Amino acid sequence: MELISRDKLILLLITIMLVLAGCKDSLVMEDFLIGSEFYNKAGYFIGNTKVDFTVKLAEDLLVEGFEQDVVYQWSCNGGEIISKDKNTITYLTPQIPGDYYINVRVINNRDKDEEINYKFPFAVRGNYPDKVFLKEVENKSVESGVQISWTPYPKDDFYA
Repeated sequence: MELISRDKLILLLITIMLVLAGCKDSLVMEDFLIGSEFYNKAGYFIGNTKVDFTVKLAEDLLVEGFEQDVVYQWSCNGGEIISKDKNTITYLTPQIPGDYYINVRVINNRDKDEEINYKFPFAVRGNYPDKVFLKEVENKSVESGVQISWTPYPKDDFYA
C-alpha cells in the first residue's frame, strides 16, 4: 500500500476546504446589450433616438442576494440618460453628429475592490441642422444694459 506524500495531502486538504467554503465569484460582465435594431445593422445611431442599454453579468453570479450587492454607475459624454433601473438605462442619443460614449461602472459592494469599468464608444450620424440666420435686427435705446428679444422658432425641431 502506497502512502500519500505530504505535498499531495496538503493539496487535497486545500481542495476540500475550497469546495466546502465555496470559491469567491468574481465580477464578470457577460454581455452589453444594445436595444436598437438600427444600430445592430448599421453600426451607428441617428440623433435624438431612444435606446435601451443593459449590462448582463455572468449567470453564475446571479445567485440569490448577490444582485442586491451590485451597484451600476452610468455616465455619458453627450445625449441624456432618461431613466435608470440598476443594470438597464434608457438613453436619448445626441442630436449633433459626432463620436460619443457611454460608460458603466459595476461595483460589487461585498468586495469594494472588485469592479468592472466598461466604455461603449459609438457614433451619431446625420446632417447638421440648418444654419439660423438673423432676419431682422432692431436697435432700441434703453436706460442701462442691453435688451435682447426674439420671436419663437416656428418649428418644433430647434436644437442648435
